[in-house]
Amino acid sequence: MSVHPAALDPVAARSIVRVRVRFCETDLMGIVHHANYLVYFEAGRVDWLHRRGVRYEEWARRGIHLPVVDARLRYRKAARFDETLIVASTCVEVTRVTVRPVPETISRLPWNPSGPLG
Repeated sequence: MSVHPAALDPVAARSIVRVRVRFCETDLMGIVHHANYLVYFEAGRVDWLHRRGVRYEEWARRGIHLPVVDARLRYRKAARFDETLIVASTCVEVTRVTVRPVPETISRLPWNPSGPLG
């Protein structure tokens, strides 16, 4: 089975997860270390699967793995300690051997626990 990316419903294929920057992820100036953005993208990928009823640890027990084979980042502005970041991921490919939810953006959100993502 293969689903062409154009056939995927863009709304149903997208997930958004909120991540709060922890102190341990920053340098002495309170700026997120560049490697941690990959951790945020992984949180988005796992959330994308979870929202579709997929428990990654269950797949792993069954011998099904989704290795990351390519990762590219473009840094535009540094995130800082205690900021709330939004990681948006969209599935761009589903085949018999591939599920490719792609983290597309990380953006800032002022902390608002009663907001739409709160």
